[in-house]
Amino acid sequence: MSFDLIYARPDQTVEGWRAELTQALALGFEHVSPYQLTIEAETAFGRAVRRGTLTPPDEDRAAALYEATQSALQAAGLDAY
Repeated sequence: MSFDLIYARPDQTVEGWRAELTQALALGFEHVSPYQLTIEAETAFGRAVRRGTLTPPDEDRAAALYEATQSALQAAGLDAY
């Protein structure tokens, strides 16, 4: 079984994401697929960003979320890709 997760969501903190990852990894799945949220221009998310009603994390926070993801997966013995 595998588990898919999305990070770099609006207002997401590194601490909150670490807690989510900890809970997910505790479920014992054999494979965890973390995906960084990508905002495509012609989607509802893209339109919300243009309207100013959705603000994705800045590059520094997104990078910190990525690093937290990689560290947690590595510590759990899972492939971090």
